[in-house]
Amino acid sequence: ALAIQPDYPEVLSNRGYALLELEQPEEALTSIEQALGLRPDHADAHNNRGLALRELGRIADAVAAHRRALSLQPGNADVLSNIGVAEMERGAIDAAISAFEQALASQPHHPLAHRHLALCVNGRQRREPLQRARASLEASGDHPDRFHLHFAIGDAEQR
Repeated sequence: ALAIQPDYPEVLSNRGYALLELEQPEEALTSIEQALGLRPDHADAHNNRGLALRELGRIADAVAAHRRALSLQPGNADVLSNIGVAEMERGAIDAAISAFEQALASQPHHPLAHRHLALCVNGRQRREPLQRARASLEASGDHPDRFHLHFAIGDAEQR
């Protein structure tokens, strides 16, 4: 696709994400920043940029990139969850908890937000996030994320 249309922001951003999956964060960041040069309001590219920056250890920059994505897509549970993970990595647990709670307000069955929220509060002896995750699992019925939610609860309980 890039050979046909090398200035296509969506393809450049997706290429960057694929490079992240291949553990090539420097190359990923280059591709994602090319996408943003073509389309500065590309929310997914800002979110992907945050992922690449986090892989490179640039956590504060990652949080800023995710927050830019959130400003373009308010309430996006995936972006909020990514903010939470980055905040966890820099030790800002209260900010991480807030981001995960916002993600769950937007998408109640978001398995990664449940998992990470439970991990954040586990050492603080707060059990309500884990109880909410269990209630979400019971209410999820045949939701496609049911398996992931079940896994997230088990993982959090073992920590």
